[in-house]
Amino acid sequence: MKQFMESIVDMGLEQQMAVWSAQDAEYLEDSRETEELEMKYEALDLTKEKRRLINDYVACMHSRDERFAELSYMAGICEAFMLFWKLGIGKEIF
Repeated sequence: MKQFMESIVDMGLEQQMAVWSAQDAEYLEDSRETEELEMKYEALDLTKEKRRLINDYVACMHSRDERFAELSYMAGICEAFMLFWKLGIGKEIF
């Protein structure tokens, strides 16, 4: 665990996320499926209005999921702070 935490600190969270996503089989599979579905979607013969409706729907879902991910991250940070507090680590900071 110590080596894991040191790698995150040394590399930075954003770079570490890039490494994790490049190695995560589920994320990679979802990315491949997304590309395939996007190509199929682009090939559909849809009216401008229908395409706009679908695009708005997908954008809304994406925005919602992105915000949920941010909230989950913040909840994890809060949980870590609570754990530090309960363990008496960093009480002089908090």
